[in-house]
Amino acid sequence: MATKSATSSHMMKTTKRGRPFLKDTLDLFATLVVSLDLTTHKQFFRTFPNSFTTEEAATNLSSLKFSQSTRGPDPRDPSRIVTTTTTTTFSMTRDMAKAMCQHFMDARLIENAADRTSNLFKERGIYMLTPKGLHVLERFISKNGMTADHLLKVFSSQPICLKLLHLERRGTDDEIIVSQSVVTALFRRFAGRSANYMPEQVFKEASAEYHERSKGIPLMDTIDRAQQMVGKGQLQTFTHCFPAVGALEWLCDFTSIVGRDEAAEMAAHFVRFGLITLVNDKRKGGDSAIIFTVRGAATGTASAQGEFRCTAKAIYRITEEGRKIARWDSPRPSGGNAIRSSPNNSTVHLETAARPSADHSAEGGTNMSEVSYGPGMGGSKESIGTTDAKIHRRISMAEKL
Repeated sequence: MATKSATSSHMMKTTKRGRPFLKDTLDLFATLVVSLDLTTHKQFFRTFPNSFTTEEAATNLSSLKFSQSTRGPDPRDPSRIVTTTTTTTFSMTRDMAKAMCQHFMDARLIENAADRTSNLFKERGIYMLTPKGLHVLERFISKNGMTADHLLKVFSSQPICLKLLHLERRGTDDEIIVSQSVVTALFRRFAGRSANYMPEQVFKEASAEYHERSKGIPLMDTIDRAQQMVGKGQLQTFTHCFPAVGALEWLCDFTSIVGRDEAAEMAAHFVRFGLITLVNDKRKGGDSAIIFTVRGAATGTASAQGEFRCTAKAIYRITEEGRKIARWDSPRPSGGNAIRSSPNNSTVHLETAARPSADHSAEGGTNMSEVSYGPGMGGSKESIGTTDAKIHRRISMAEKL
């Protein structure tokens, strides 16, 4: 048996937004976590198990090495078995390491252990893996045939994302490929199999809350005045509503989207295709807001333009067209999850006319897949598709390491 070594050197590709490509992001994240000793840390009289500090992450990222060995027949002599070892080394400055960790936070791979609502990677902070981060890590370990015994306690004690929707990207610039079939499949995952009105008691426990959120965007009912050109409209109860920021967080948590800007663009496509619509935006005059606008071909189901307001005061709702696309009203197999409807049973539908839902997009289909897990390491993969989208089955972006 012979042994070969392969070495290569290249700079990480970056997108127009200045972020590394998704493949490099996931590979670097998983390699970092494997190198860390996730132990219990203390801060402000609280303890955080399976965590790491800013200093530990920055130190390890400054010189990170990962070796991968594969066995196979020698091309020149098939009777011989050759072991090929590929070593990947990452190196960066401390400031670059902190910026990379901030990118991991934006992608919802890690979170502040002491304050889950914080979006900034800070000095002297303590951080933990998110369920999405554990999903990416487990696929990386399984693909590369690693044992990683020191991480078993993490997998056994923290919730993991059981289904992560992977969106296909262009190889040239790593931008998400958008078509009506992709928007439809993404929206169905976003909306869930039925309207997700979460019980209040689940918010008291993090793992229970995450499990309920995984069923679809949490919804609420909002009482507001209907928008009209002249005068004030009458108060109405709008069902199936959600805050704009909540939609961005959900898309980052349960898909391969790696930042709120990407999430906002996909949400703007939801608006463009008539799946969601703005209920109100009660910002004051001096409040700032970022509005993402997307454009595309106008068809029977899509407008030429859609915008999404990234502000804590904006409320959106799922339209009648969205309900139709999500198939909420389709009969479910017996034994499935019971439909949890709005607590306001007397409300009326607010759409005046249903829009056609046939796929006439001129943008073409693309590839996307949903990776799901059973018990234990590895699991199985389950593809999500649409009528005109070719399904590309894959385990994770980290396979291309």
